Amino acid sequence: MNEGEEPAAGESDVPDGDEAAAPRGRGQRPSKGKGGPPAKDSWDDDWDDDDWEDDDRGGGGLDLRLVGAVVAAIVLVVLVVLFTRDDGDDDAKQGESATPNGQTEPADDKGGFCGNWPADVGGDGSNATVVDGIHVWSDFGGIHLRSNMDQPVTVKLSGNSDFSVSEPGTGAKLSAQDGKAITVDFDPGDGSIGPDFDVSCNVTVLTIEASDAEGLLETTEINIGGSSLATENPYKLVRDPA
Repeated sequence: MNEGEEPAAGESDVPDGDEAAAPRGRGQRPSKGKGGPPAKDSWDDDWDDDDWEDDDRGGGGLDLRLVGAVVAAIVLVVLVVLFTRDDGDDDAKQGESATPNGQTEPADDKGGFCGNWPADVGGDGSNATVVDGIHVWSDFGGIHLRSNMDQPVTVKLSGNSDFSVSEPGTGAKLSAQDGKAITVDFDPGDGSIGPDFDVSCNVTVLTIEASDAEGLLETTEINIGGSSLATENPYKLVRDPA
C-alpha cells in the first residue's frame, strides 16, 4: 500500500507476515480439532441433572403407589377368606360336646349340650368277644349292650326319660322299641351281636340290671366300658351336669 492511500476495504492493518485478527463482535467458533472442549448444544441447557432427579422421583412415586395397591389387594383377599370361610364344621361342633373318654354327645332339642356319661363307660366294644359276661359301653353311636355268656341272660335298661332302640341286632329279644324301660333277653352268644340304643339328652340316669336263671349276676360279670366292672347290680350311670 502506497503512502497516503487508504487501506482497501477488507484489508487488515496488521503488519505484514502476521495473521489477520479475528473479526470483532463475533462469538467463539466451535473447535473442530481433537482435544478441544466440546461444543455445548442448546438442549443441554434445557435438560440438566435436576431434570433427571425430577424424573427419578416421579418414577419412584409410581412404584410406591403400585406396591400400596398390591398390599391393599392382599389384605382384602385375606379379609374375604376370614369372613366367608365355611362355618359348617363350627356349626356341627355346636351340636356336640366332647367328653373326657372321647365320647361326643349330641345337643338336645333345646340347643343345649348333653351332660357327659362317666368316663369309664366309654369304649369301642373290642373286649365284648373276649371277656365273659355282659358288656355295656357308650360311644358316638349311643349305648351298646352285648352278652358273651354260655347261658341265657336278661338285662333290663331303665331311664328317667324315654329312649329307643337304634339297632336291634340278632340273638336277643326286646320287650319294646322305645320307652323308659326296655328288657333284653339274650340267648347264649359270643358277644359279637346285640342291640344298640339311642339315649337322648333327656335321659340323665340309666340303670342296668342283669340276671340269669339263678338270679342277679355277680358284679364281676357286668363289664362297663373298655376295662371297668360294675360296682353293684343294678348298676346306675349318671350324666355329669350339662
